[in-house]
Amino acid sequence: MSLADPEAQARDVVVCLAAGSSQLPILRRLSTLNVDIMAVDMQSDAPGLALAHEYVACSTHDVDCVLRELSGMLRGRKIAGVVCGSFGPPTVTAATVCERWGLPGVPLESARIILDKHRFVEACSHFGLHSPSHWRLEDPLLADWDSFSYPLVLKPTHTTAGKAGVYLASTAASARALISTVSANSATGFVEVEEFIDGTDVMLVGFVDEGVFIPLALVDELNRFGEGGVLVGEGLSVPSRFEGTKVSEHIFDAAQTVARGLSVTRSPFVLSTRVSSSGQVYPIELHTQLGGDFLFEGLLEECASIDLTGIILMAMVGLPAEIPRVRIAAARTLRGADGNWRVCADAVAADGGSDNG
Repeated sequence: MSLADPEAQARDVVVCLAAGSSQLPILRRLSTLNVDIMAVDMQSDAPGLALAHEYVACSTHDVDCVLRELSGMLRGRKIAGVVCGSFGPPTVTAATVCERWGLPGVPLESARIILDKHRFVEACSHFGLHSPSHWRLEDPLLADWDSFSYPLVLKPTHTTAGKAGVYLASTAASARALISTVSANSATGFVEVEEFIDGTDVMLVGFVDEGVFIPLALVDELNRFGEGGVLVGEGLSVPSRFEGTKVSEHIFDAAQTVARGLSVTRSPFVLSTRVSSSGQVYPIELHTQLGGDFLFEGLLEECASIDLTGIILMAMVGLPAEIPRVRIAAARTLRGADGNWRVCADAVAADGGSDNG
C-alpha cells in the first residue's frame, strides 16, 4: 500500500522490518535519507507507519508473506538495504530478503545459527573461540539432572522474550523445579544447559560493512541471579570496566572472528560475551537487529558523542559514513517505578552479576 507521493517511487527502497514504537528512532533517521521507506508490520495502526512511504501488511515473522508482498510492490525498483528493528525471527526474515534480492547482509544459514543459542556457541567453538560446556535438551523433562555438575545456567534455546526464562540451578533438585518454566519460555521447547562461568557480561556494539567489523562501544551488562535463581537484568553501564584493557582487545578479536566465520557482509553487530574472573572471553550470543534493551535508542543515544544509530543506518543503505572518534559519557540505565528504562548519567557501575544469559 502506498502512503506517499508518487515521486517517491523513483527513489531506492529501504525495507524496514517492524514499525512499532520501539522502531521510531530508526524510522526517524531513515526519513532524513533520500530513500523510500517500505515498512513491514502486521498492525495497520503501528505508529512508525506515519514515517513510511509504503506499507507491507505482513507479520515480520511471516517470511512467505513478506517475500510475496515485496515482489509485487517493488516492480523492479532497487532495494538499497534491509533494516531489522526487531529481535528473533525477523532477523531471519531480513536475511531471507537480502538473499532473495542479492543484498549484502547476514547469510540465511548464519541468521538461523545466530537465532539458536546452542548452534551459535557451537559455531564459536568451531571458529576456535572459548565456549562454556553446554548441552541442548530437546526433551528437558527427561534429563538426568544428577549427572551434571553444578551450578548450571538454564536458558531457552530460542528465547521468546529478552532474558525471560533464564535461571541459575545450584542443585539437581533446583534444576528439576525450574525446567518446566525455562522450557515454556522457549519457542521450540528446547533448553540450553550451560556451565556457569563466574565473571561479567560485556557487549561489544558495532556493525559490519563490506565484511569488516567496525567497533563502536563496549558496554557492561548489569545482571544478577536473584531469588529462586531467576536472572535479573538491572541495566547497562558505560564505559565498560574493561575499556582500554587487554580484555577489550580479546573481545574485539572475538567479534572479528565471528563476523568472518559467519560470512556477515553488512549488519548491526552486537556481540554478548562472558568475561571470566581470569579474563577469558566467552562469546554467548549475537544480535543483528538494530534496537532493543534500551541500548541504541536510550543509553548510546544519550551518552555517545556521535549518532551511532545514524552511522549504522547509513552503512545499511550503502551510504559512506565517516566515523570520528567516539566518546562515551559515563552513565547507566535504570528501570523506573513505571517499568520504563531511563538513563542515569555519571552513575557508578554496579557489580556485573552472574549471567550467562
